[in-house]
Amino acid sequence: MVNTRRIGPRVGLLSLGPLVAVLFCGCGDSGPPRAPLHPTSGTVIVDGQPAAGVQVRFRPAANPNALDALVPFGATDEDGVYTLGTYEPGDGAPAGRYKVTLFWSDRPPGPQPGEDQLGGVYTLADRTTLEATVGEGEQTIPPFEVARSKTAPTRKRPSVDNDGLQ
Repeated sequence: MVNTRRIGPRVGLLSLGPLVAVLFCGCGDSGPPRAPLHPTSGTVIVDGQPAAGVQVRFRPAANPNALDALVPFGATDEDGVYTLGTYEPGDGAPAGRYKVTLFWSDRPPGPQPGEDQLGGVYTLADRTTLEATVGEGEQTIPPFEVARSKTAPTRKRPSVDNDGLQ
């Protein structure tokens, strides 16, 4: 025998309760508090010209290699301008003193890593001579003027072709 009774409005509303609870899960705090950020941008000049595609990272000067440090980052556009982001691209940087690292790849991103056109001089926080201070509020960091590496990046020619022939 088939039950043909209608479900009353109370039962229908009660069945929505678990669905509403699931929808509102996770709407509270989603982790530790974030540091206050300040909109920060600047320019990278290589051999007197704006350089596109330079990766810029600001590492805390007091402990630049700390694994848990906030490291604002950005990449230069065709005018050599970068905008720093800490939690997401372009959201700014915490106030403080920084050691600045630069990496300018000789090729677009791909399966093979590129060589640094700046010769690796600015890639490590321990060796870079570039520094910057981020203050309160919106600001533009003075330009970083650097020179291209005297020795052009080299790629070793493979001794074996892709098809296995020499």
